[in-house]
Formats: sequence, structure tokens, C-alpha cells
Amino acid sequence: MILSYIEISLWIATAFFMLSSASSIMQSHIHGTSRLDWIKQHLGTKTPYTSEVENITSVDEPGCKLLQFHSVIRHGTRWPTARNTAIIRDMASRLLMSNSDKLQWLKHWDDPFLAGKAGYLHITGQHEMYHMGRRIAKRYKRLLESVDLDTDELQFASDAQSRTSRSGSAFHLALLEQTGDLTSAFISPTSWSIYPKATDSYIHMGYTCPRWLSEVYTNPNATYQADAWIEVMLPPIADRLSTEFEVELSVYDIKAIYVACAFETSFFGNYSDWCSLLDPDDILTLEYAEDLEHYYKFSYGHEINRWVATDLMSMLMRRLESNEPPKMSFQFGHSQTILFLQTFLNLNQDSDILRADTPIDMIHERKFRTSKVSPFAANIGLELHDCSGTRYIRALLSEQEVILKGCEEAMCPLDQFKSWIGEKLKQDYDMVCRL
Repeated sequence: MILSYIEISLWIATAFFMLSSASSIMQSHIHGTSRLDWIKQHLGTKTPYTSEVENITSVDEPGCKLLQFHSVIRHGTRWPTARNTAIIRDMASRLLMSNSDKLQWLKHWDDPFLAGKAGYLHITGQHEMYHMGRRIAKRYKRLLESVDLDTDELQFASDAQSRTSRSGSAFHLALLEQTGDLTSAFISPTSWSIYPKATDSYIHMGYTCPRWLSEVYTNPNATYQADAWIEVMLPPIADRLSTEFEVELSVYDIKAIYVACAFETSFFGNYSDWCSLLDPDDILTLEYAEDLEHYYKFSYGHEINRWVATDLMSMLMRRLESNEPPKMSFQFGHSQTILFLQTFLNLNQDSDILRADTPIDMIHERKFRTSKVSPFAANIGLELHDCSGTRYIRALLSEQEVILKGCEEAMCPLDQFKSWIGEKLKQDYDMVCRL
């Protein structure tokens, strides 16, 4: 992306003001918590999943019966992609030329990012999904016991990628332990669907939407705001670290340090030496850069993004309105699956469009923060309750209840929710995606 001289000057003026005024605000976010705990909350889409609902044992509402539960779940922690593996290795080799005492640890660093496993589900991700399955089995015990496991009342689905189906497998092992007659763990088999990428409008839905592919995915200007933020905010970080380590570092090297920090933190759960190279304001700057990219690729930054999850939400609503199977279903996808669905539901929407020149206080208070809304194993669940003949819907985002659009409370009359979402579901996916 090329900006005009005037635009560059304006961005730089804004950036220096933001950098000079932001440090104390950013530092205040760490007060009262450990640096590791703080970092774990600011790693964008590579943030490890944490659950705060371990002790919840029931979802039953007084006078109500839970009829259905459906969930869309992002895969667990994965290995870096081939591209990220390569840029981390390249950046590390450059830093090895430094004589800085702060980098002595790098001489003994055992690179954990294996190129042959790029993109696959990591063992940490397997554990994330297994423990989530145990929590779901505990929380929905009565509903699960009512499911006829010899039929299709319980269904699983994923796209054709290994990390999503393996996430579902780990989840399935925990959910159905002690429910059947297979193996020493007494596992029940379950119905499973795999959506081929070429026709998948439910999980990897952007790639079957020609309009999204044209307007967003292949459009070099689609992430203009993220590019503008990076172009101004990251060079000062690169210059500072280049001077400190006496090695020439680029913006791409700074992004690679952040990626290495994120993956090591997610893999091992302890403080990564890579994170120590970045100041807190560096981390928040890099987090916002990733948020802007995902905001414009998969969320409110472009109009088409508001409709890409049409087929997925239509399928979920058909299930909620039907007395036919399934009673429970689990769809395993990607960060884009979660972000497209949240966008369709108008969740975590800020009052103003996020931009590179958004005021710093608004950036800090933004609702759209991928570290919170789309970490590894992020999920959106929909419960259907019958309360004295009236049906209610309740939504959960990463196992925490949220109030749906068109509703006043978390337990929302289904008809009330339908009056809002019904207008959106009149849209046809094929028509929305047509060029």
C-alpha cells in the first residue's frame, strides 16, 4: 500500500502523539496482575483459551426444560502456519548476530516450531478441546442423557482441515466418555459430517462466497486501515530494537517476535523470552494491528462480512425451530467461522467503525478485541428452553452468556429474537455472494 506524502505526514503526527500519550494508559492495564497473565489476554487470534466457568454444573432455569444445545467452536491451539514458521526462523537467525546480553538466551533456544507440523492441532489444543468436552458433558448432563445416541440426535461437523476435525475428535472423547460400549473408556460413536472446501458455506464460508473473495480476500485495499496503522506504529518499534540489539530489524521481524511470543505462550503456558523483547505498549500496538486486519477481513469493516454466515445461522435456526434431530450439535471451524457468525449476530460491535486513527481511549475500550472474541477454541453456543409452553433462546460466547440483538435479557423469547433475525435470514447466501 502506498500513501501520499500528506497522508504519511498526518499519520506520523498522529502516531507520535499516540505513542507519547499512550504509555501510561497501557502500563495501567498491567497493574494488579502478573505480566504473564496480562500477556495471555493480548495475543490476538493466537490467545490461549481460558474458561471461567469450571464450577457450573447446571444450566436449568426454574420452571424450564432445556430442549436443545448447538455450538460453533474454533479449533484449539495449533502449530504456526508454514509462513509464520519461516518468518520466525528468519527473524531468529538475524537476532543471533547480536551481541546483546538481553539475547543470550537465544543461543540456547530450541526452536519448538516444527515446519512439518505447520497448521496442525497442537497437543495443547487437544487438551483445550478435551477439557471443554468434559465441561459441556457436565453442564448439559440432563440434556445429554436424554439424547438417543443410536440415532442422529447428536451430530458433529467440521470442514476438511485436520485441525478442526481433530479438535472435534478430542471434544467427542470427553463428551461421550462412559456413555457407550466401545473401548475401555466406554465411548459412544457419533454422526459426523465433513464439509468439502469447494462447497462449504457453513465453516470455511468465505471461500465459497465469490463477492467476499473479490471485495475482501483478493482486494489489496481491503485492509487499508490495518496497513496504515502498521506503516506508522511499527517502524518506531523496529528502530528502537534495531538500535538496542545492533541488528537491522524490519517491521516483519517485529511481527515475527509477537507471533513467536504468542505461540510459545499458548504452547507452554509460561513466560516466553520472546515476549520479554516487547514492551507492554508494543504488545498492545501489535494486538490492534491484528484486530484491524481481522475486523476488515471477517467483521464489521466491510458490508459483505455481515452476511457471509447466512447459511450457518439459517441452519442453526432451522434446528432450533424443529422438533426433529439433532438435539445437540457441534460444528468445528476457524477464527473466521466465529468472527463471521458474531458479525451476523451483531455481537461485540463498537459504536464507531475501527480505524487506524481511532482515538487511543476508544481503542483501549473497544469491544472488538480478537484476544477475547476469537482466541483458540472460542465458541458460540445457542440453548433452546421451554418455559411453561414459551420457548426461549440463550446465547453463550466462549461459555459466558451474552444478550442477543433484539433481546432485553440473556434468556430471550425465541419469537422476540426471530422478529429481529428473521429479516436477516430472508437473505439468500448465493444471492448475497453473487458478483
